[in-house]
Amino acid sequence: MKIIILSKDSKERKFYFPTTFVKSKFVWRRIFKVNMSDEIYKEIKKAYKALKDYTNKNGHFVLIEVETGDDYIQIIV
Repeated sequence: MKIIILSKDSKERKFYFPTTFVKSKFVWRRIFKVNMSDEIYKEIKKAYKALKDYTNKNGHFVLIEVETGDDYIQIIV
């Protein structure tokens, strides 16, 4: 996963995160600050598998693209 941020007052910034973070219990606990039930985790793993299969078959795609005034943000999976 790649996050690109463009701003008029600064240069382009790129952040790279492994897509496997999506299925990590550690990351989800940090985001929501609660323990996850096994049912929710199973659904997250299913969603990750579907995402991985889609990118393997069709290639990477733009998940979010936002342009506001001087700023531009794009998330590519």
